[in-house]
Amino acid sequence: MALIKCSECGGKLSTKANSCPHCGAVRIGESLEDQSVREAKERISHKRKVLFVIVVCVAFVVFVSTHPAKEPTDLEKAQDAIAADVAMERQKADDAACAKDLQCWAKKVEPDASYPCKKAIEKSTEFAFRWTGGLVDIGFQQIRWLDQSSGKITFIGDTIEVQNMYGAYEPRTYECDYDPATKSVIKTTLYHGRI
Repeated sequence: MALIKCSECGGKLSTKANSCPHCGAVRIGESLEDQSVREAKERISHKRKVLFVIVVCVAFVVFVSTHPAKEPTDLEKAQDAIAADVAMERQKADDAACAKDLQCWAKKVEPDASYPCKKAIEKSTEFAFRWTGGLVDIGFQQIRWLDQSSGKITFIGDTIEVQNMYGAYEPRTYECDYDPATKSVIKTTLYHGRI
């Protein structure tokens, strides 16, 4: 709805108004019949646009579904196989280099070791316990090689408190010896105090 100037008083009035609200002059312009014809044409035009969009979408879906993706050629398959082999060899070399570096190896092994170590530490407590490091992180503050040639690591932390026989909680330091080859805990040890 646009505003136009009244031809009599110059006041603003709607294009849909039949007369000026300021002076009462009858607006000369399209009649109500012409206006209803114009609105009908606009509705038909809108319906045609919607129909056109639907037809284009259906045509696109039909085109995509009837034209499957191109099969890779033998050359492309061979190139993909070579690239996969190169990536695998690179990964093996990276793993071998990482296995010689304690920090790198521990970072790689810790996600697999966290849960089994946590459960083994909990089993080794005589009374009740509570973790102080948060819900997910049991907290390994230190690491050391248990056996570098086989990749076995000892994870060390102190984010647990164990209840003593009097009901008081005391801080403990724990060690978890872990074998990444078998993904199992070898041994856990608890000591009084913090690291």
